[in-house]
Amino acid sequence: MTSKQGDPAEQSSEATRKHLSDKADNGVAKDFTEQATSREQKPRSVSDHDHWVKLWSQKSLSHKNARKTSSEKAPDSEVAPDPVAHGKPHEPHPELPATRPKLVRAKAPREAKARNTVQGSPSSKLNTALGIFGEVLITGGAVVLLFLTWQLWINNAIVASEQAEAVKNFSNNITSSPSASSLWTPKAQAIDYGPPPVLTAVGQDDVIGNLYVPRLGSGSTRAVANGVTNPGATINRGYYGKYEAAGWPGEAGNFAMAVHRTGWGTSFTQAQTIRPGDHIYLETSQGWYIYTVRNTEYVVPSQVDVVNPIPLSQAPAVDGQSILTITTCSPMNGNGERLVVYGLLSSWQPLDAGIPTEITKLVEEARS
Repeated sequence: MTSKQGDPAEQSSEATRKHLSDKADNGVAKDFTEQATSREQKPRSVSDHDHWVKLWSQKSLSHKNARKTSSEKAPDSEVAPDPVAHGKPHEPHPELPATRPKLVRAKAPREAKARNTVQGSPSSKLNTALGIFGEVLITGGAVVLLFLTWQLWINNAIVASEQAEAVKNFSNNITSSPSASSLWTPKAQAIDYGPPPVLTAVGQDDVIGNLYVPRLGSGSTRAVANGVTNPGATINRGYYGKYEAAGWPGEAGNFAMAVHRTGWGTSFTQAQTIRPGDHIYLETSQGWYIYTVRNTEYVVPSQVDVVNPIPLSQAPAVDGQSILTITTCSPMNGNGERLVVYGLLSSWQPLDAGIPTEITKLVEEARS
């Protein structure tokens, strides 16, 4: 009895296998039967299996679409939701081209707005003002440089050329002036021509004579004019200018003159090289006035008493003492001080006595 009915567990497994075998013709996979047999458990139904396969397929498709959309997204723009991921087919917008252009982030409006904001700020106005001020300084510097170039070189050369012509004309035209071929030769004995005559006064801004300074060398001869109050007619044209209140050559007192140190055709640039004992020669229509340098000194511009009859003194002139004073600016290209050269009239000779030996070459140069 027992052998016929068998074990209940075996009967249950046999029933399960029979059930799965009967359903095999309805499309159930054979591996489910084998799996159920090996595990000896009830297999899942066909409807459950189809449900899980469908869910897995949809999930895989959703992830695939998401990755594709992420890789095609423009780097600097927002990406619209993918209609496929939401169960809708992708259709092109009727007003847009079929191929969507790549979007580029628009920076210009923000940058323009930022620039407008900065330009209206106080710091922007300050920068603009500083820029304008800098341009004014550069322009001013260029103008100063051009002026110095004109004043120190170009104008100086022009005025010096005019002075050379003025010196030549005066020396060749004065009464009884010897020609260049009859230059004076030294005598065995010095001749005393007596006391020097007082030079006859000339009009305002008129030429007094020519001044020769051997220490300054070739090309240093300049004419002397009467007056300094109209510099455009005298010292600014390269002349030595006689102070209006100063005395005349040969007269007791102070024959005082002013001259530019640099520019304006001057030749007094190296005035600091003049030494005591040097000679300065004044050629006039009445003869040669020869001065011997006594000393030089520097004074402040306000010390105008250097042109007094007795320099730096309130004392009256001394009879028989005729002083020469030449004032010029110091340092060169500046006017912080005045360099003053002092001399005394040491001798005189008439024009017909010839040209003093020391300046023979300078006179020949001036008259040629």
